This record gives sequence, C-alpha cells and structure tokens, in this order.
Amino acid sequence: MEASELIQRIQALRDKEAKSKVGLSEEDEDELGELQCQRHDEQIREIPSPQCCEAMRQFPAVYMYLPWDEKNDQYGSENPQWHLSLPEHLSRLTRGTLYRDAPEARHCPYCGKRLPKFVKRTDELPQPMMNHEAHYCRTCNERNNECVCHPHEVAWRLEDQHDDAE
Repeated sequence: MEASELIQRIQALRDKEAKSKVGLSEEDEDELGELQCQRHDEQIREIPSPQCCEAMRQFPAVYMYLPWDEKNDQYGSENPQWHLSLPEHLSRLTRGTLYRDAPEARHCPYCGKRLPKFVKRTDELPQPMMNHEAHYCRTCNERNNECVCHPHEVAWRLEDQHDDAE
C-alpha cells in the first residue's frame, strides 16, 4: 500500500471512530493499529540518513537534526545538520539538554567517510505535510505522536541523491 493510500485508510478509520458512539469494532481497531505502525515505519524511512557503510545502515549512529526557525515559526528554513545519537541512558543523565545541543557529526563514526550534505529538494513535496504546533499537527489535527503526515525532513535530500524530477 502506498503512503497516500495508507494515510487515506487511516483517516477513514479515524473518521469512522469519531462518528461512532461505541468506537471501532475490534477488527477495525486492529487494522488501525497495524496501519499506524506501518505508517510510522514509512515516516522513519522518509527521513534522509547516511548509507555510507553497512554498520551505519544497520545501526544508525547519527540523525538528521532539523532546526526550528523561531523567526518564521516553522521547520526547515535553516540547513539541517547531522547530530550524534545519544544512548537513552546518556540522554537521561543530561536532562535539560536540548537536541540542538547534541554534538554535531561530520564523519561516520564507523567508516570515517565524510557525511553527505543536505540539499533542499526541488521537486514537488509529498502531501500532506506535517504542520506541528505545540502537541498537535495543524494538517491532520492529530496529536504529534499519532500524526501520519509526511515529516518536515522530506523537504531535504542528501547531496548525492537526485530529485525524482531530475
């Protein structure tokens, strides 16, 4: 099932649930849960990630950090950066440390290759796009952790990749 079909089916089940006085049937609830898991996995795959070596593909040690633009009240105005992934126990020890404070990475910690730069995509972006405000997406009106829209990061590609339109 393509992303757009998956999003439409999830939305249809959510609409059905909202209109129902008793909620979804057990079958529909199971289907909705499975579809949301599939969409979450797709959202993660949509975010650019380095593919320089097998270790990085299996155990990502860096992540794409997309800064929030305070001036324009949106993501994506500033260039993304690679940041080192912090183990969960370390992030708990550094409570109060913001993601933007995580160390920036420039080379793969496994193979030592320089990490690719980000380039703004020139082709048409997939729709619907996330539009988060506080704890809700303004596009789908769902809580951020339930949002099935395309993540902000899809507006960028890695320097060595090409847009679909090219």
